[in-house]
Amino acid sequence: MAPSGPIKDIIRPLISLYVEPIFEQRWHLFAPDPLTFSARIIVKCNDEQEWIDPTSAMLQQNETFPFVHLQKSIFLFNSISATILDLRTTFLNESNCSKAKIKTCEENFKQWIKKEDAYSKAHSMAKFICQPQKSAPKVAVYIEHAKPFSAKYKIPNSGIEILELD
Repeated sequence: MAPSGPIKDIIRPLISLYVEPIFEQRWHLFAPDPLTFSARIIVKCNDEQEWIDPTSAMLQQNETFPFVHLQKSIFLFNSISATILDLRTTFLNESNCSKAKIKTCEENFKQWIKKEDAYSKAHSMAKFICQPQKSAPKVAVYIEHAKPFSAKYKIPNSGIEILELD
């Protein structure tokens, strides 16, 4: 809260290490169109394995010891999934996808997204997580949709979608 100056510049990194992971605020709650879903990248290292959420271990570690600076990594993973969903929406809108041809449009999107930077970042992350495995990892976006606001202070989950990209 102090005005700009040399002392503030010196202590800002130290204060940020403490303040940002614990007390940082996000302003999309006040946006004109607040988020109606929660999304995260999930990874499968081989066909037999179940999908894993790489951020769940980070979140657990952060809850156990909140001074570990994992928020930026978690934010990175979440922003990749949000970017992929934004690209999907744009792609489907620009492709004039009707309900009748949505399946074809989704398949076209899965081919198109592989050329995009967000996909290559997600896939690089999956390779890192699945390092000892010999098979190529699979990447998906796990999406929990919320119902429209129907009762005071209640927004129940209306469905889960897994958008497999590989």
